[in-house]
Amino acid sequence: MLVIFVGCERDYEENLRLAVSPRIGYSLLYYAQEKGMLEDAGIKLIPSTSLHETMHYYQSNLINAFVSTQFEASMLKEENLVHYMAIDDSDGDVVLSNRSLETIIKNKRAKTYFEIDSINKLVFDDFIKKYHLSVSDFDLFNRAQVLLKDMVVSNKDDIVIITYEPYATVLRNSGFLEISSAADDGTFVLDSLYVNADFLKEHDKKLEKLKSIIKQSYLKFKEDPRAYYEVVKSYLENPTYEEFMKSSSTVKWLLNEPVSTLNKKLKSYNITPIRAE
Repeated sequence: MLVIFVGCERDYEENLRLAVSPRIGYSLLYYAQEKGMLEDAGIKLIPSTSLHETMHYYQSNLINAFVSTQFEASMLKEENLVHYMAIDDSDGDVVLSNRSLETIIKNKRAKTYFEIDSINKLVFDDFIKKYHLSVSDFDLFNRAQVLLKDMVVSNKDDIVIITYEPYATVLRNSGFLEISSAADDGTFVLDSLYVNADFLKEHDKKLEKLKSIIKQSYLKFKEDPRAYYEVVKSYLENPTYEEFMKSSSTVKWLLNEPVSTLNKKLKSYNITPIRAE
């Protein structure tokens, strides 16, 4: 047992173990994985089913880097984290329902499903604030997105789902309607790469390589989106090409934005600054 433990610890210390969950902006990493770019750079991709699960991977010392929104990273304030690279500003976080917005506001009795400890919580809070509602107006249920995608429209109850792409497209195809979004409600959702500070000190060159790989994947997406789609679609609930492109349009890529410019914006949202280049 000791040999196994030491071996795992050495792997953690020497190799970049990167957790990623299904989210449209993170497809750049799936592309890099499928094309062998990560393996060639000594980077191991660790699949996660949700943003919430990614956070627990880090807390359990199973990974030394991950991609998430600013909300999940803020839950790890006591951890040894560095905000290393911004990926995108996402408008793909949405509020779906089997009823109209007017009905939800009027009835104030919706069964509401989302990942409690994730960006879903921030989107939900901004939604109820915008429409002068109260948490007590909703029956809350904590569900991982991978489970929510199989929900079906019911005429019995008023249902609200807080979700994001690619799951939003799956639920729309099941009959749910978008009644609000992060963009509508003024919610700033930042997707970024976070790394362990100690790992960064020892492996800065490897992380710079990862940054370069992410940018290479982005260039492949821009050059030939259909070929890119064929590589990543299985990681994103197999949307059609048209659905994939529509989901991608909700992402404002930040890969080439100057860090100084981004940090000024992040300061206004009280978000940890990105590591200076």
